[in-house]
Amino acid sequence: MISKPAKIYRWPEYKVNSIKDLCYSSGLINCSFGKEKGGEEKELCLDVYLPDRDEKETAKIPIMILIHGGGFACGSKEVMEPFATEFASRGYAAIAVGYRLTPEEPFVSEKWRKFVLDAAGGDEEGVIQGVATVTQLWSAWAAARDCKAALRFIFSVAGDHNLDLDNVSIHGGSAGGLVGVALAGADMGSAFDPVTCQKSCKLDQTYKIHRLLLFCSGTMLSQFAAKYTKTNTLEGIPPALFICGTKDDTFPPEMAEAAKKLWADAKTPFKYVEYDGGHCQAFGERGNGELTACIEFLEKNGNIQLQENDPPPPTSPKKSCVIV
Repeated sequence: MISKPAKIYRWPEYKVNSIKDLCYSSGLINCSFGKEKGGEEKELCLDVYLPDRDEKETAKIPIMILIHGGGFACGSKEVMEPFATEFASRGYAAIAVGYRLTPEEPFVSEKWRKFVLDAAGGDEEGVIQGVATVTQLWSAWAAARDCKAALRFIFSVAGDHNLDLDNVSIHGGSAGGLVGVALAGADMGSAFDPVTCQKSCKLDQTYKIHRLLLFCSGTMLSQFAAKYTKTNTLEGIPPALFICGTKDDTFPPEMAEAAKKLWADAKTPFKYVEYDGGHCQAFGERGNGELTACIEFLEKNGNIQLQENDPPPPTSPKKSCVIV
């Protein structure tokens, strides 16, 4: 079902209300990535940012889910607050998701842990595909499992808050984008479904992602997991925006080209925006290049009616909200 296009404003239009630290599930930490029994249960939380709309505005609110970067080792949902506020002030329900990180040594299924270690030749200090360490990919299992639990939670409660489940986007930078692609593709369940705790987690809840906004990120996690699931994890992938830096050593142009080819081969719409800079650097006028590119992409691919309004007065340049 395709919902009626939502009114989204080019510039901030609404005041923003927020709900912080809403628990969506829980997971085990401090268990040496599942190698040791026990561990501690950690509540997993998300932050919600909503446009303060007039009561007469009854149309459902499109959803923008924000997944932070940080190489699965650092970062937090809080660093996404500036970007979440920008989206909410334009008319989106923006939701920033927190997930478990490498220093917490989260639980990882034995099968996934062994699969990653074998790919590194049995070396826990090894590097896989030239870009990811063993512990990063172990942690990616927990990150993807957590974010999938967040999606299930969001979809299970959206009807109570007038959110539009037929208009859902994921914005992810760096590692957050890798998780977004993994969750938007098909047949990722067998890689990331197992859970260690079930607080608030709606295991029978389905979800669907309609588009991806990827900042200095791509498909490495999905393609690696495809070898694990023995399926095409990019089947049915939604339209995507790729924003890439010409001096990015973490996600270099050749990796971006490979990702573009996957979308082209799938005959799925995508847009590629290149900027002169390094990994996840702010760019463009007043540092707004990333946000501008997202709004322009959503205008054509976001099932929205973009409303023109007055821009805000000039402010100091913005910094990227992606932790790298």
